[in-house]
Parts: sequence; C-alpha cells; structure tokens
Amino acid sequence: MKASIVIPTYNRANFIEKALTSALSQDYDDLEIIISDDCSSDNTADIVKKYHYDKRVKYHRNTVNKGQMGNYLFAVKALAKGDWVFILCDDDYFDSPHYISTILQGVKGEDIDLVLTNTQIDLGDLTTVCHSNIHKNFPLQNYRTDELLAIWKKHPEVLDSATCFKRSIFFNGFGEQSDSEAMRLVEDFDLKILEKKVLYCCEVSYVFSIGEHSLNKFKVDIYDFIIILKSFVKPIKYSIEKSILTKQELKEIYLNKWDYYCQCTAFVSSVLDNDILEFINDMIDDIDNKSIFKQIEEKAKEYSLKYQKDIDKNILEFSKLAHIYENKTAKLKKAKSAIIYGTKIRAIEMQKFLSSHNITLICFIDDFVNVDTINDADVYQSNTLETLEADIFIIATGNYKYISDIYATLVKYNIPKEKIIC
Repeated sequence: MKASIVIPTYNRANFIEKALTSALSQDYDDLEIIISDDCSSDNTADIVKKYHYDKRVKYHRNTVNKGQMGNYLFAVKALAKGDWVFILCDDDYFDSPHYISTILQGVKGEDIDLVLTNTQIDLGDLTTVCHSNIHKNFPLQNYRTDELLAIWKKHPEVLDSATCFKRSIFFNGFGEQSDSEAMRLVEDFDLKILEKKVLYCCEVSYVFSIGEHSLNKFKVDIYDFIIILKSFVKPIKYSIEKSILTKQELKEIYLNKWDYYCQCTAFVSSVLDNDILEFINDMIDDIDNKSIFKQIEEKAKEYSLKYQKDIDKNILEFSKLAHIYENKTAKLKKAKSAIIYGTKIRAIEMQKFLSSHNITLICFIDDFVNVDTINDADVYQSNTLETLEADIFIIATGNYKYISDIYATLVKYNIPKEKIIC
C-alpha cells in the first residue's frame, strides 16, 4: 500500500520543519510527502526547498488561497496518490518513526476506513503530556468495532485523532457538502464509527503542538458554530435505523460531543446557555422531523443575534490578555517557585509538570473548594495572595471567563503582570 503524508500549510515557516522532519523519519518505504502551501507570504517555500533532495517530498503552492478546509480537501483529492492518507498539520508531528508502518500493519486484511491514534499535547520545548484520558476508564489496547462505541460515549474527543484514512472514501461523497465541508467531515467521521469501519491504535501517537503560536485569535461566528448541529442528524438517524444505539445513548454521546466543541472554543463556552442543550435533546427525540434542518438554521440565527456581540466583545477583551501567553516557556525555565490558580485537572497536570522540572509549588489558590490540601500541596483562598510570593502565577484553565476573572483577581492583589501565565 502506498502512503501519502499530507501537510496543508499557511504561514508556518517557523514550525513546519518539525512536521517535515517527523514525516521524513518514517520507516515505511512506499511513501510520499505532500506539502500544500495555501499562498503563504512568509518563507515557507525556502524552508521546504531544503528538503527537495528527497524524492518523497512534493511541494505545491496554490495560485489562490483556498482556506484551511479547501486546502485540506484539495491536497487529499488532487495531490495525494497514496492508498492511505495521513494528515499532518504544519505545526504538529508524529512521535515515532514507526507511526505509518504500525498503522498500516494494523489494517492489513481488515475492512477499515479510518484509524484513530493515541494523541498527545506538546506544551512547548519542556514537556509532552497525554492528550486525553480515554485510558483512565478503558484498558490500553487497540480497539475495534463495538469497543470503540463504548469509548465514544464517554470520550467524543477520540475523533480528534481521525488523521489516517483510505483516500478512496473521499471519492464517495465523503467530505462534500455545500453548507460546510468541515461540517460534513464531522458527520462522515461519526458515520464510520457507527459503520464499524474504524480502528483505534494506541501504539503510536499524533502530537498536537499548542505553543504560543496556537493562541486562538480568529473571529468566532456563532451562526456557523450552531450550524454544526446539522452534522449530527445523519449519524443519529443512521444509528436509530440500524438499532446501533438508543436515543438515550445518542443523547449521551452528542451532548458530550457538543460540550467538547464548546470547551475547545473558549469564546463560545463563555456565553452559551442551557437552552442549546435542551434543543439538542429535543432534536434527538424528534430526529425524523422533516423540518429539522430548518429548525437548526433558526436556532443558529437566534443565537447569532443573542450572543455574537458578546463573543466579539470577549475576543476584544481577550486580546488585551495576550501577554499571559507570551514567553511562557522562558518564564517557566527561569522559575524556581510557582502558585497555581485552580485545582481541577489542568492544575493537577501542571503540578506534576512543576515537580518534574524542580519548580517548587507554593500552593494552589481556589475560592470554591473546601479542602486544605491536594496532593500534599496547600490550598488557599485568593484573599491570601497579598501575603504569598512566587516567581510565576499560573492560571490553570482554558475557559475565557475564568481566565479573565482570575487575571483580574491576581492584578487586584498587586501580582506583577509579567509574572502571570496561562
């Protein structure tokens, strides 16, 4: 089987080299590496040119900007020639030279269309941590068919890693819809899980980079966000028709999935209310309603009028906090002591990170827990900040509203702005 690594890119000259290096390190013989440059204005072409000595590397520059999803689809359908396609974002990388060979060995002789891989998050040049907690509830193994459905109910983020697939599926209506190509991909990935054409491979990892360059600065259109609900309809109908899952199980999956989307886009999660959750619940109950798509469009218009101004305002306010994301790595390297504001999962992960890098955790700060210690570290309330000192103060949350509120609290207690990171 021929394999194509597809790297869609736009103005990532500072990061694409790492992606390319991990692609070139693969030990699979029948391989091509496609770089599809969407009219970059930086020196991406010069960076890639250094690798032209390797015949596996094929560089294409679009004559017009196709946009992120347009470039993705064009590269897969028009440029790649492999039987299997491996999407590699221009600032991400594979963790092993055996990534492709391991996956293709796993699908040999199997009726598989998609492979989901283990995923990790690269926090910068200091550490890499596990991306999801899938294996907290499920044993570490390669999952197939019904096993994957059980995981999907609890962990909708499993589809984050849908980066390996048969190229042929893109020529059977997959990924094509006039409303939104991105939305159709969400729908089609879900259908592949329900059709049991998916393998989960835990033996290798796709690594997401979330350094300072990944700061979410784009405009969020709430109408387009709500329209994603259209992509839920076909998989839900399919599941009910084939008696794969009950409506109650589908509610569990898709309410979790929606919550995950919202958490990935902090500007959205900070303004949406429970009304949309009730709408999704009712939508699943009434999924055969012929006007379901019209109802979703009406809900999108309603929420656009209700929330777009708030989201725009939040993005504008958030831009004023950009400095808390800048030079994080350098600040952590210099720090000998830290205070973490928060006590949930991100805070606990950060505690482990500090310990592994010999940075002393002075304490946690949290006004909403009634405990004295967590993992042997003291927990104080924010009113003690005026008596506490540390080299850095870490805001351990991804939710915009909480970030904004915590930052305001730290400033209120005269914590120097240059000591605050998120």
